[in-house]
Amino acid sequence: MAEFRWIKATWFLVLVLQFTAAATGQDDDSFIVRDGDEVSLPCKSVIDDHKNCDSTDWIFHDLRTPGAEYLVSEGQIVAEAKDKSDRLSVSERCSLVIKNVTDEDAGEVTMSFTMMSPPLYH
Repeated sequence: MAEFRWIKATWFLVLVLQFTAAATGQDDDSFIVRDGDEVSLPCKSVIDDHKNCDSTDWIFHDLRTPGAEYLVSEGQIVAEAKDKSDRLSVSERCSLVIKNVTDEDAGEVTMSFTMMSPPLYH
């Protein structure tokens, strides 16, 4: 039986309309951007021999309402994120790129990367 190992990273995307500076990484887990900016949320868990992002999910948690919404599942933009899908992309290194940020993007974004170990035979 294969073992699953979950690697999770959480990013907070904070929209601050009154700032006029470009998108900047404030620290390892939060970004402050302005309306209309582009932000790239890095996937630091990707390994060098990982050929694609088919084990990567990005989940959005709107802090104003309960629940969560998948933005990316198995490396692909999900249909349910249709109102954002034209502004979302996944980079070669599995980072989530959000273009033309709006106030509706403010919230918590969680990245989940699943590595499946090869089966052990005895």
